[in-house]
Amino acid sequence: MTEPHVHILMGTKNGGMFLADQLASIRGQSHQDWSLWASDDGSTDGTCEALEDFKAETPHHDIHLLKGPQRGVAANYYKLLKNHELDGKWVAFSDQDDVGCLTNYPVLSRSSGGWVVDVFTVVEVTMWTKRGSVWERPRR
Repeated sequence: MTEPHVHILMGTKNGGMFLADQLASIRGQSHQDWSLWASDDGSTDGTCEALEDFKAETPHHDIHLLKGPQRGVAANYYKLLKNHELDGKWVAFSDQDDVGCLTNYPVLSRSSGGWVVDVFTVVEVTMWTKRGSVWERPRR
């Protein structure tokens, strides 16, 4: 089976401290058939500017920068999910402070029957934590 085009959904708010590493992680994926849908929920720390720079520096991918509803993280992701341009498309969720491999994220598709998880792509979800200037895996 060919790998699908994946729409990465990212909600942001004042994530400038983490965003550069996360965007570099997305750009460095081995799976290069992706687009980014970022919804900012009212940042005041340069997050929006970092997203604009990323869009300018990554012209070979579709990057959609949206204004969030400014009602919290759940409403921000919900606004992304109900976007009709994503009907029937594959989506992956990415928080502004995640660094990881796209093939390790559960990928979902929305159809008329609701959301369907593409389980063959779920290998392991590994979240990384930034301590100072060093990224490390959480201890289990």
